[in-house]
Amino acid sequence: MRISVENLPARGLELTASKSDSWALSAAVDALGAEPIALAVHVTVYQLDSAVRVRGSATAEFHTACHRCAGAISVAVGGDLDLIYRTEGTVPLELELEIDDMDVGFFDGRGLEMDAVIAEYFALQLPDVLRCDSSSVKRLSTSSACALPVQDPGPNLTRRNPFAGIVL
Repeated sequence: MRISVENLPARGLELTASKSDSWALSAAVDALGAEPIALAVHVTVYQLDSAVRVRGSATAEFHTACHRCAGAISVAVGGDLDLIYRTEGTVPLELELEIDDMDVGFFDGRGLEMDAVIAEYFALQLPDVLRCDSSSVKRLSTSSACALPVQDPGPNLTRRNPFAGIVL
């Protein structure tokens, strides 16, 4: 879904989407790698001086497998979002970046692809590894044991060096 940034109202453009909206569903599937069970997007797109700001919230829940035990889990991702997009020509090619500059995305200046915005947001919210003990994860099956075996550290292999106290 492409939003023309040239004609944005001063109060912003409100967008609400759910699983029944194909663009939002496609964005969630691209980012999450699975079809969401629940999907809710409510954002407002604002025109700034030389940028576009997307504020609101986006949440999704999906089923997948635990990366440790392969048991079925339900994962909830999302929350409040506040994203800023600038046109590609407004930033020099070589630039010292501050930590706040890392939250800026880029677009062509004419239109903003909302499916790409939502997919990027969900992808950034997703943890690298999904395990049964991760936050915002619910176990769906209790048949798999999701615990790493306790390793026996074995004997202490460090040896005391009799020459360690000699000072030259």
